[in-house]
Amino acid sequence: MPGVSAGKVDPNSRAPVLFTKQEATRKVELSLDLESLQMNMNILKTMYEKQEKEREKHEKHIQSLIESVHASVSRSGY
Repeated sequence: MPGVSAGKVDPNSRAPVLFTKQEATRKVELSLDLESLQMNMNILKTMYEKQEKEREKHEKHIQSLIESVHASVSRSGY
C-alpha cells in the first residue's frame, strides 16, 4: 500500500482490522481499567463535593458564632 508504512493502519481503509487474541484481551483489560478509573473519579468527585458542602456549612456556623460573640461583647460594653 503506497504511503502506509508497515505496522500502520490506513485510516481511510474500510478493511477489517484483525487483532491477535492477546491484543484483544489487552484492549478489554484497558477498557475495564478505564471504567474502573472513571468510577473511582466519580466517587472522588462526589466525596469532594460533599466535603465542600460540609466546609461551607462549617464556615457559616463559625461566622455565625463570631457574629454572636461580637454582639455579646457590644451589649456588655467591652
